[in-house]
Amino acid sequence: MLNRRILVLMFVVVLLSLGILSNLTSATQIGSISGTVYYPGPKTGKVYVMAFKATEDYWEDQQRIREVQTEEELYKSAHSFVSLNTPGRYTIPDLESGSYRIWAWMDVNGDGDIDFVNFEEPTGWYQTPPDDLGLVAVEVSSGTVINNIHIRLLTPTPFPKEDKKVEYGKGGGTLKTIKGRKVLHLWGAPEERAYAHGYLTGPQIMDWLNYVAIEYFAGSTSDYENRVIEKQTHYIWPEEVKAELDAMLDGMQDSGTDLFSSLLSRFITRNDLYALQDWGEWWCSGATVWGKWTQNEELDGGLIQGKNMDGETDLRKTTVNDLLIFANEPADKSKAKWIGLNWPGFIGEYNGMNQYGITAVTHAGNSPANWEPTDFYTVPLIYREVMERAHSISEAIEIIFSHKSSAGGPGIMGEIINMASPYFEDQEGHPAVVFEGDSYGGIVRYPDDVPPSDPYTILITNTFFKYKGGKPRPLAECDRYRDMAETLEQFRRKGETIGTEEMVKILQSAAQGDTEYCNILYPNKMAIAVATESLRDGTKNLNAPYCEFTVYEWRELFE
Repeated sequence: MLNRRILVLMFVVVLLSLGILSNLTSATQIGSISGTVYYPGPKTGKVYVMAFKATEDYWEDQQRIREVQTEEELYKSAHSFVSLNTPGRYTIPDLESGSYRIWAWMDVNGDGDIDFVNFEEPTGWYQTPPDDLGLVAVEVSSGTVINNIHIRLLTPTPFPKEDKKVEYGKGGGTLKTIKGRKVLHLWGAPEERAYAHGYLTGPQIMDWLNYVAIEYFAGSTSDYENRVIEKQTHYIWPEEVKAELDAMLDGMQDSGTDLFSSLLSRFITRNDLYALQDWGEWWCSGATVWGKWTQNEELDGGLIQGKNMDGETDLRKTTVNDLLIFANEPADKSKAKWIGLNWPGFIGEYNGMNQYGITAVTHAGNSPANWEPTDFYTVPLIYREVMERAHSISEAIEIIFSHKSSAGGPGIMGEIINMASPYFEDQEGHPAVVFEGDSYGGIVRYPDDVPPSDPYTILITNTFFKYKGGKPRPLAECDRYRDMAETLEQFRRKGETIGTEEMVKILQSAAQGDTEYCNILYPNKMAIAVATESLRDGTKNLNAPYCEFTVYEWRELFE
């Protein structure tokens, strides 16, 4: 017995001397992740499944994957990856102990990077529906194989390549491509416009609900059903708005759109369209300049208003591919025509301009929600009223203050809206102001109320600087505001005025890697410039103000 023990000990000593036992020991610190990649569609191509080290900051991890999506041969930036010739079983071996997020895509064209343009290539990640639709972390421990980490690849539905038109009653609409972007031109009574809206963009409305509202923002089916849908009970929904949204559902159904949501395991209803109308998740930055600071050949002293739309950057790029330019033409001639940037399913206004050059550009405010009253107004519908009725800034302000809940303010969430008009030297009053408000009330901020305290400039982020009803932060703590102010001051020190090129640089100074689109409005010239995050090879960029702007004149959007 003693001799056997001596022999075993001698054998161990030999293994240690050869380094074999240490290798076996280190191998026990390694684990793997296995599962199946499912794809129900017709596309084919190599599938890459990638493991990214997870941190305690979910949003940082998500941003890391967004950044990797812009790279060539992006799989090389993952902690580890495997490739499959077709969807099916996969195993990612040799993973150190730790937490991982698993993301995959199908390389349809075989170029080694992801092509999001018009949802060309399917994507997916490990999630645990219905409870967690985000990038669920997978824990790997020593020597374990984590099984059943399944991934479903999918692609949202792109807009049709050909132009489409529908007539309904005395109204209707067209969905057409102008200078490479989709324009939705709607005319008629509200119900007629809503029907055409649903008929022409039904699949995209479903995609926005499924992949942005539910999957990205809510993050789980239960949160959507219990928080987002419940939130709608705190609003006043006029009968005419109910009829409008019912008409949208009718248009979707008549177009052949499948109204069944696999995430909700039910057919959508008007309540789901309610949820889109005042989402309240937007994070943005903007600047408006006029007069002596725009006295140049391009603008001749006219007003220019720029805005970054930040934070609505879902991993499937729905908010980029499905952005629409709306051209609205009410049948009631007492209501103004107006244009705006928004997504399918939204009947309110977020970033627009009417035929009189009155603009309304919205930002979320840093104020806590008040969940007590049930008589709040749907703020984007108030902004739509501004578009349809206001001939001046004073009328726009009057419309906003005419909507008050029992708590004192118009809406549940904090709201910051930059309103502007054409500027002429002999006009009275300010051509641009900011409404700062929340559940409890609101106030108008004028150009010289806060720094840069200039009668020809006003800057906006998501911070209240004048209104005290919420929880305002001091100027020094708002990096985006400070960066825009400093960029503006640099131009002034050089004696340079502000045109489109300079406004773009101001917007660039506030971009932080999640600006899916930005717009520049020209009320004096009745035009709009639009840029979106670039999804194209060679120019991919997560910051829209660094991408190509396209200018549209008012008349061409209504042709």
